[in-house]
Amino acid sequence: MGWIKKQIVYRYTNKPMINLPYKLFTTNGKLVSEGKSDNFGYISVENIKIGRYKLCLGENDGL
Repeated sequence: MGWIKKQIVYRYTNKPMINLPYKLFTTNGKLVSEGKSDNFGYISVENIKIGRYKLCLGENDGL
């Protein structure tokens, strides 16, 4: 099993994007995880199969 940890920041200020909604999908479109970034702009997903995923940020359905 694997994990993903990524900090999301604003492009021009480099400040973290706090409470940003995200969804993580398999390449086939199956929802694996969803949540919000933490107080430092990090998203973290643990115990997932190693492979390719699509990470969608913000208030969208991801597809």
